[in-house]
Amino acid sequence: MRNITLLFILFLVSCSGSQNAGLNPGLIDLESKVGDFDGIRLSELGAEINYIILENGDKSLRGIYEADFRYGKIVVSDRSICLLYDTKGELISEIGTQGRGPEEFNIISALAIGKESVYIQDGMVFKEYDFNGKFISKIFAIEKEEILFGDSWLNINDTLFLFKVPNRTGQCEICAILFNKTGNIIKSYPNYARGRDNPYRTTLLNIADIYLYNNTIHFRDWMNDTLVVLTENHEMIPKCVLFLGK
Repeated sequence: MRNITLLFILFLVSCSGSQNAGLNPGLIDLESKVGDFDGIRLSELGAEINYIILENGDKSLRGIYEADFRYGKIVVSDRSICLLYDTKGELISEIGTQGRGPEEFNIISALAIGKESVYIQDGMVFKEYDFNGKFISKIFAIEKEEILFGDSWLNINDTLFLFKVPNRTGQCEICAILFNKTGNIIKSYPNYARGRDNPYRTTLLNIADIYLYNNTIHFRDWMNDTLVVLTENHEMIPKCVLFLGK
């Protein structure tokens, strides 16, 4: 029997705006809505909602724990299997295989799709595979203690990767790092939300929002009230401030 997986895709309505919005960031007032939240239907958020049936072939996914949908392709994983699809849900290939060999992965911590490759994070090692599922190379491994990270990252293209930096003490001087494909640091971003230590930080180190919307990278660190965007010149500028009030 053919195995199938249902993937729910929500296409958001594009909103107007410019990356120059950082010069005059908007304000989202959360305090005034406390106790008076309104329900929002998916139809109010999405211009179009598609249900895509993914054909698994002879593979059986235990669930979808990681997924990326870009460049006209879909890549999904249950942490041990990685499958690549077209936008109709037809299986293109299995990406890599689980194992302990140099071209295999032990467990898929995170993944992303590029224009020509699929990138898989295997612990602290990042590996690149082509769309036929063949191993290309180990991109890099991060070993410096001061910039250890979890699975909070996103590839900007096929050469640059943006990573969130865990803020263990609340005093970390940087919040994010831009790496190239060989693991060299291209740019570090200052942490403007430095403050006293928080007792819950150790359990929330990897919580950060890094996502692509309207072809722009958005980033918001944990315990920071400002949502920033990454410009084409790789500058981070404020887009909006979440007003929490008291």
